[in-house]
Amino acid sequence: MSIAGRKLTLTALLVAAVVLQVALGTTMQIGAAYPNLALVSMLVTTLFGNTVHGATFGFLSGLLEASYSARFVGSTIVTRSLTGMAAGALEESIFRDSPFVALLVVTGGTLFCEVLLYLFAPQPFFKPWLIRVGLEVLYNGALAIPVYLVFRRLIRWKRDTWAR
Repeated sequence: MSIAGRKLTLTALLVAAVVLQVALGTTMQIGAAYPNLALVSMLVTTLFGNTVHGATFGFLSGLLEASYSARFVGSTIVTRSLTGMAAGALEESIFRDSPFVALLVVTGGTLFCEVLLYLFAPQPFFKPWLIRVGLEVLYNGALAIPVYLVFRRLIRWKRDTWAR
């Protein structure tokens, strides 16, 4: 698969994750935990690119997520873009062709993104926010490895042919 084909496939997978989030997000609740499929997919897609790809996928994820939530629109777009850019910057810093790296990036990226969103748009009650974010980090972490393996399989990932 060509580089352009991989980018198009990853973009389609990100859009599909947002659609699934909108359609099934509330039905995937376990206890008080909700997953954020858009954020998980964005963080996984950044593992297959560089800083520019990460910022682009982050912007797209933030734009799509803000379009259906209609709250904190600017803050959502900015935090997703910064998170994608930070995850994409790991390209030269760590070896990313591993499901366990995906787990670390998704859990750390979810926490980073939610803390940034809290800084840009503070919530009135800290303790419920903290509990919600903790459960979201755990749920997103549980989804990280399966999402990574599916995405890697669908784009036929080879590390040396993508990040240029």
